[in-house]
Amino acid sequence: MNEDPFEFRRRRLEAGLSQTELASKIGVGRSRICDVEKARPGRGLAPQHLEAAAKVLGCGVHDLLLPDEREPAGVIQTVRAAMSQPCPACGAEPNRACLTGAGQQMPGVHRARARAAERSDRERQTDVS
Repeated sequence: MNEDPFEFRRRRLEAGLSQTELASKIGVGRSRICDVEKARPGRGLAPQHLEAAAKVLGCGVHDLLLPDEREPAGVIQTVRAAMSQPCPACGAEPNRACLTGAGQQMPGVHRARARAAERSDRERQTDVS
């Protein structure tokens, strides 16, 4: 299953249970709970154990699963839209600093870094020519 590791851990802690206690209540080993909370691929809970965990944690199975698959696509579309516009802080092609807001918090530093990156790009292009 695709458990949400953060939600799973949050609910376990809210219930006041250790990994060992939750594991014994739902019939799995403590390492399996650790695997779920660390989002280790292929190490999730079987459906019957997930149902038992939801019952012990006082929630529905859907509360322990990752959000709908459509959400990441929405995030990707938002990032692509932001990347297609010039950065409002420096006016250059957006980079990670633009998208994280660093450009808004320190516009002078951001503009200087953007100019340095542009110079570096130009130098690389002239070296190739």
